[in-house]
Amino acid sequence: MSNVSRRKLLEGSIGAGLAGLALPAVAVPANKPRHWDATYDVVILGAGGAGLSAACAACEQNLKTIVLEKNGFPGGSSLICTSMYAVAGTDFQKEHNVTKDSEALFESDMMKLGENFNDPAVVHAFVHASKVQYDWMQKVGLKPRELAVGAGMSQPRGHVFTAQKVIETMYGYAGKHGAAFRFNMPAKHLVWDADTHRVVGVIAAGKDGKEHAYQAKRGVIIATGGFARSPKVLKKFNPYLTNCDVLSASGSTGDGLLMALELGADFRDTAFIKATYGSKPGLTSVTESTTIYYSGAIIVNKAGQRFVDESQTYMTLSDAALKQPKGASYIVFDSNILNAAMKEPQGRELFEMIPKGKIPPMSSRATRLKRRPPKRASILKR
Repeated sequence: MSNVSRRKLLEGSIGAGLAGLALPAVAVPANKPRHWDATYDVVILGAGGAGLSAACAACEQNLKTIVLEKNGFPGGSSLICTSMYAVAGTDFQKEHNVTKDSEALFESDMMKLGENFNDPAVVHAFVHASKVQYDWMQKVGLKPRELAVGAGMSQPRGHVFTAQKVIETMYGYAGKHGAAFRFNMPAKHLVWDADTHRVVGVIAAGKDGKEHAYQAKRGVIIATGGFARSPKVLKKFNPYLTNCDVLSASGSTGDGLLMALELGADFRDTAFIKATYGSKPGLTSVTESTTIYYSGAIIVNKAGQRFVDESQTYMTLSDAALKQPKGASYIVFDSNILNAAMKEPQGRELFEMIPKGKIPPMSSRATRLKRRPPKRASILKR
């Protein structure tokens, strides 16, 4: 949920009957107030990667913009993600001898990964916008530090940035070009105009407990993130993931989603929201996860049985792992595989002490395995 890109929002509604959703009634749309506290062209909800990107784009179009953020600082989940940004056909790829990638191949990979359930028009727009956003990031001085391969990529196109620098740069750019920010200002209601049949503003709550009404002449952009931190919303839309450890911003409680649903908006494809795979139990940072299975490690359950093809996407791996007894699985690797994995940016912190003879608490060492025993093996418990 952390891809930072300039994408047009596809709007639609299905007149959803929400009475039976049994969700918290915190997003009932409000009628127009008698008085607006301030008027803007665009009101953006959320100051994470998506919200900041929208703010930068709005300012470049000379639109008077305000960003409302429920937390006291910008970043959201984008601040704690792996910062791997997928984009095809870049000079950075060519510098790393990746010359056969293209937007067409990127689209093909995405359609294959989605088993062709994807909307081709949306995939095309996303892939193209990813390159547009990447070029803009280059223009403002954001450069990737590494190139990596991720799930479903037929070519290495994971451009690894530094999350904090990305957030700081976009926040500074938007502010310098006129965007206003209000922190500790959670949106509570979208304002509905019954005459024009459109959203015309937002009611937000300040730290003082008072409500503030912001008019949006051109529109409201909802960029409030996901809902991993809300057990009720998660259970409703994807109960399969309720037993997974959560690594997400504290503000990821589905606020914007609930506001949109109350107005009759559609929310599609929730069954395709998947867990990642390869993190230590109780993880607190994205650095505590690994993709060492793509370097040759094998995955087994508590009975020592291999139950999945490790070359599949992390989404497929997580589905298979959750079906194992007690959802427990183990990643087994030898020193050669470890050395290969240490060349990848993700997961280094999990393993960098092993070559020094120190075994981290979530691992154990084995000197003998059935069938082709490695010289030294470590097991990462999941």
